[in-house]
Amino acid sequence: MEIARRWFTEGWTGKLALADEIFSAEVRTNGVHVGVAGPVGRIRDRLAGFPDLSTSIEDMFVSGDKLAVTLTWQGTHNGTYGGVAATGKPVAVRDTAIWHFRDGLVVEILTLQDQFGFLKQIGYLPDDVDAALSPLQLSQWRLVMDLHLKGQTAIVTGAGRGIGLAITRGLVAEGAVVIAGAHKSTPELDELARSGAVQVVEGDLAEPDGPARLVAAAGDRADILVNNVGAAPARPGGFGEITDEDWQASLTLNLMAAVRATRAVLPIMRAAGKGAIVNISSVNAVLPDPSVMDYSAAKGALANFSKSLSKEVGPHGIRVNTISPGPVATDLWLGDHGVAATVSRATGASPQEVESQAARQMVTGRFTRPEEVADLVLILASDRTANVTGADITIDGGLIPTW
Repeated sequence: MEIARRWFTEGWTGKLALADEIFSAEVRTNGVHVGVAGPVGRIRDRLAGFPDLSTSIEDMFVSGDKLAVTLTWQGTHNGTYGGVAATGKPVAVRDTAIWHFRDGLVVEILTLQDQFGFLKQIGYLPDDVDAALSPLQLSQWRLVMDLHLKGQTAIVTGAGRGIGLAITRGLVAEGAVVIAGAHKSTPELDELARSGAVQVVEGDLAEPDGPARLVAAAGDRADILVNNVGAAPARPGGFGEITDEDWQASLTLNLMAAVRATRAVLPIMRAAGKGAIVNISSVNAVLPDPSVMDYSAAKGALANFSKSLSKEVGPHGIRVNTISPGPVATDLWLGDHGVAATVSRATGASPQEVESQAARQMVTGRFTRPEEVADLVLILASDRTANVTGADITIDGGLIPTW
């Protein structure tokens, strides 16, 4: 119990280093299996939203194999949390938690939080929202949307960072087992793998047999396939600078990797009589852009492939849908070699100016967060949308002006 006491008194960044010493890979929060990645992800989210986060403990006591604590965590909302951009508002939230230990590790966490007060403080809920709905009732209301993904096996390509990592985290939080494909594993994936819910498969999905090797790692069960891997190199010089090799690389990674992974997984899904395939496309499939011409063409082909396949496999209980994001706050757009940096070098504008100009094209005035794309994936992967197939869901902040 001493290390648990240390956890609560440690600074928030210090908690990350203690996670493996405290949490079992089987840890559950309010009945949902989250593994070590659950509490770690929550810490990272809070630090991202509240960089000056601190904690004050009101009460703590131990009874047998349980520890109970009441605390208040506070900080200034200077980052993004839960999709809400920074407001600069001070936030203070009171939490009560009971931790259940087994063999020295936490296996169950029960929490009660003033969720309504917190969501109001960061502006996620309006001040006049029905205060009669208690935190417990809010928790019960959220449980109504159980996506029934617990125990399912999902394959995710391009899982190491950005949208793919957010999808992997989301699936793990819902209780799925994830076969995570990545060219090279990342510290974030390694962290998820330690929870036991993620198997990382390294490999080049641009290689003809790469997708099939990834699918083979799932064995004889594959309930969900998420074709996410892709790349969108900016072409500020236009059509004339795009070589045959560039075209081949774009078509291979943005189209053929999905085709090959789908080809490998379909026999498993056909045998099971069910399955959900979600392909991450792009608004550029219908909003061609000369600065990403080869990428746009590949995503257009992916959307067409997805719709055609949905008609063929639908009678076999297999659903195929696409999600088309606009600009997303990932390295593909904002990294050192992303679109903003490439355009910056070509035009002389700063990367921040390029980013700001792109954001202004959205009605919402901001980029989509990876977690928002991941939430759509979870919904489309779930039987909650059992009669949705052949659909394309756009998440672009209103970038496309027509429907």
